[in-house]
Amino acid sequence: MREPVITCPNCHSEIKLTESLAAPLIKAARKRYDERFAEKDAAAKKAEADPIRKARELDDARQEILRTVEKQLQSSLLAVGETAKREAQERLKLRVREKEEQIAPMRRRIALRRNAEQGSQQLQGEVQELELERQPCERGSLSWHLGSAKCQG
Repeated sequence: MREPVITCPNCHSEIKLTESLAAPLIKAARKRYDERFAEKDAAAKKAEADPIRKARELDDARQEILRTVEKQLQSSLLAVGETAKREAQERLKLRVREKEEQIAPMRRRIALRRNAEQGSQQLQGEVQELELERQPCERGSLSWHLGSAKCQG
């Protein structure tokens, strides 16, 4: 195997590279190579980490949006529920009011009938009273006349 040689840039003579001469050159080349490798490795790791970080940020943003939408949805549902409840209560109040308006004339008619029946019963009682007064008094029977018991006979 042939030993490596380098050409002098000034005199153009070939110089054999022995291990003692090549060691500092190899060390410097290896150091440059390691530095470039470390830079590229760091860049690759950063490039690899950026999408992961961005994906995590996107996921966090998506979760925040979902929470916001859920809160808004809950708020909207509560508002709709309250509106529906109020509307149902208003409809119920209206129906109750309508029924009360239907019942009020019926109550007045019932009261008038009751008063008429009471008046009729009162008249019937007065008529019976008058009939009793006209009947002749039998022995031991009493006829009521003007609120006092006395026999007319």
